Amino acid sequence: MNKLKTKYKNSALCLSKKLASFYTLRFIHNTFHTQTIGKHFDATFREKSHLVDKKIIMRKKLILLMSILTLISCSTSSVDLPHNNYVFDGRGGAKCEVDGVEFVPRIVAPEEANSMELQFIQYNGEEYLSFDFDNIGPDNRWLGLRIVVNDVNPIENDLTGSVFKLNNLNTGTYSDGWMNNYGTNAEYSGEFEIVFHNQNKRILSGRYWFDGINSDNEIREIRNGRFDMKY
Repeated sequence: MNKLKTKYKNSALCLSKKLASFYTLRFIHNTFHTQTIGKHFDATFREKSHLVDKKIIMRKKLILLMSILTLISCSTSSVDLPHNNYVFDGRGGAKCEVDGVEFVPRIVAPEEANSMELQFIQYNGEEYLSFDFDNIGPDNRWLGLRIVVNDVNPIENDLTGSVFKLNNLNTGTYSDGWMNNYGTNAEYSGEFEIVFHNQNKRILSGRYWFDGINSDNEIREIRNGRFDMKY
């Protein structure tokens, strides 16, 4: 009887040891398998994250390149009226010289934030053309030029060959800073000439010049003005 009890105890102990060994091996296997999957997941995640980062960087570089190409292709002062082969397309921009120094519009983006405009305005019974552009000087001062021609309608009339006097009625103004304006008047004057007009495509191109004087009797000479723009 005692031998039977001992044999039974030994069998139970053996079974317990086998079960313990089985569950231990199963635990080790599951732990190792989980860690392997986790490492594989982390590696895959890092790899995918790296690829996403590379795509984002490439996209930003492409956007920057396209922006640069757009700015290069959209020159603000390529107009060259004396050239016989120049094609008037309304995209030549504008330029002039102020006391012998070239003055051109600044390049801006997006396109909606243009630093130059040619507008036909009808307001309160009046009709006039407004032409202006601006830039930033070397000392961060705002520089601007504006010409206003009154009593003119480019939609109803072909303005090719028209020459408008700039004086105290049709005005030319150069601004060197926000409060320092050099304007035309009865004594200091100039001209605004239309050499090309396409009414269907709303293109005006021409030349301009004027002398402007400020409140301190200082004078600025605006010369060799050119423009080729759409209104």
